[in-house]
Amino acid sequence: MTSPDDPFDGLAERADRIGVELDGGQVDLLRRHFDLLVERNRHVNLTRVTDPGEAVRKLYLSSLALFPVLADIGVAVQGLFSALDLGTGAGFPGIPVAVAAPNLEMTLIDARAKKVRFLEDAIGALDLAGRVTARHVRGGDFVEGRGRFHLVTARAVTTAAGTVAEAAGLLTPGGFLVIQKGEKLTAEEIAEGDRAADRYGMMSIGTFDQPVEDLTPRIMVYRNLNAADAGEVRS
Repeated sequence: MTSPDDPFDGLAERADRIGVELDGGQVDLLRRHFDLLVERNRHVNLTRVTDPGEAVRKLYLSSLALFPVLADIGVAVQGLFSALDLGTGAGFPGIPVAVAAPNLEMTLIDARAKKVRFLEDAIGALDLAGRVTARHVRGGDFVEGRGRFHLVTARAVTTAAGTVAEAAGLLTPGGFLVIQKGEKLTAEEIAEGDRAADRYGMMSIGTFDQPVEDLTPRIMVYRNLNAADAGEVRS
C-alpha cells in the first residue's frame, strides 16, 4: 500500500535521472521486495537499512547504477541473457537488476542459508519464479555455473581481487564482471583487482564513478577474455 510520503512513489523519476527506465509495475515489485525484506528482518538479520527513504537511495537506486555504466561502455544489458549475482545477500543488486531488465535470467547465490531462504520466498511472492532463482552456494563451489553467465554482479564484497577470482570461472567467453564498491575504494585495491584479472585471463575495462543523488558508487568492470576454459589461472 502506498502513502503520500512513500519514497517508492518517486523511484521511477529518480531512476530516470540516472538513465534507468522503470514502469509502475517494476516499481511495485521493488516496493514489495522491500516490504518483504523489512517483515523478515524482524525475525532474521538481513539488512541494517530499514528506513524506506534510505533503502530507495542506498539499496535500490545504487543497485541500478550499473546500467548507465554498462551503457557508456557499449554493453546493452537488455541484449544479455544470463546473469548471476555473487554474494547477493538480501538480493542486491540482483533483484533490482532483474526487475529492471525483464529479459535477464538471474541466478542469486549466497553462502548464508537464511538469506537464500528469504530470497526463495521473495521470488515466489513477486512471481519471478522461472526467471530468477536462488542458490545456497559459494561462487567457487558453483560447478554447474561454470562458463554460463554473460554478466556477473557483486556488491559490498570484501576485496576486488577475491571477487575476480571467484567470478572468473562463472563467466561466458566475453562476459562481464561488475563489482559495485563504495566511495572509499582505494587505488591499491583497484591495482590488486587488475592484477587478479590478468591472472585469470580477464581485462579491466575501468573503474567508474556513477553519481546517485548524494552517493557516488564506484563501479569496477572486467571482461573475460578466455575463448574457452574461462577462469583458469594463467601460469
